[in-house]
Amino acid sequence: RKPDQVDRMAERYSKRLLRMRTEMIARTELKRAQTEAQKEQWRQSIEAGLIDPKDSVMEWTTRIDPRTCEDCVDLDGARAEIPGGEFRADSGIVSDGPPLHPQCRCMLIVVPRDSKHKPSRAKPNDETPGIRPISTLRG
Repeated sequence: RKPDQVDRMAERYSKRLLRMRTEMIARTELKRAQTEAQKEQWRQSIEAGLIDPKDSVMEWTTRIDPRTCEDCVDLDGARAEIPGGEFRADSGIVSDGPPLHPQCRCMLIVVPRDSKHKPSRAKPNDETPGIRPISTLRG
């Protein structure tokens, strides 16, 4: 290959990596802002008497699929006090809410304190009908 061809290929690759990194940061910070806005909305709902913190809690919800990390699986179904509690997983992970890591897809919901949650304990790379293991995904 000619040196100028290699330079063009390297430049395209560099631009692609920069775009991917920019998108990752944007998605992660958008998730952080979304979580904080949601908590603020719940604070205001408590002040207005629309949510009773004695009757409701926040619950961590995780989308379980081949891209899901083990820490997010462990936090699925964890509960915390509204609006500023900490989520604790049996594995020892502690967080005040998503995002737990870059490109985290988890979210928080408000549920009745006495409701029963059956968190999905599927492992991220388990064979699940309709979901291919991550090792088989391309592109």
